[in-house]
Amino acid sequence: MKNIFTAILAIALLFSNMATAQKSKKEFYGPNLPWPNEPTSFFGIKLGAPLADSMSKCVKVGYSRYGTSRCWWQLSAGENLQAFVIENSPRIGEHWVGNVFVSVVDNLVEQMSITVSANNSSELATILLDKFGTPHKMETETKQNRMGAKFESTKMTWVGVTYKLTYETIDGKIDEGSIHISSKKFDTALENKFKASAAKGKDAL
Repeated sequence: MKNIFTAILAIALLFSNMATAQKSKKEFYGPNLPWPNEPTSFFGIKLGAPLADSMSKCVKVGYSRYGTSRCWWQLSAGENLQAFVIENSPRIGEHWVGNVFVSVVDNLVEQMSITVSANNSSELATILLDKFGTPHKMETETKQNRMGAKFESTKMTWVGVTYKLTYETIDGKIDEGSIHISSKKFDTALENKFKASAAKGKDAL
């Protein structure tokens, strides 16, 4: 399976635009980084739009279930940055999907994080390549678990005028990978939140 995934990455690199790859090291957003397949929605959720445009709020059924329809509930609240959990998410092709989190800035969806299975990562990589084209950047990292076992993880990154998409074959746990998509607007809001928290901490000392 590793050889299959390596072959997919090699093909993607062969057809990548080297000039674009060089620019992607300098900036992750901007018109100098063409991404013809830059999405306006992801995993069935409209980007840059209210979350309610894509699905309804969860209504509890029983003690801890939210029925079978896809829905959201609020995880955290902030002045202009809120986090939500998506329930009853479908598979990506034949691939299991775990936690799905959405971040909203000024009432608009600006970031998503999806936990996926690390098994058959080559097939998921193929789905992403077919959907979004050649990544602007790819890198390999060796990760180690608590028992000392080492695993090779590959990170694929697409960059566009508004959004950045990443897929890591192993992230957090050795049997889990992750997909993230975020906008510059989200990055700025998150940075401002950290600065505000740091300022409050400093004042408390």
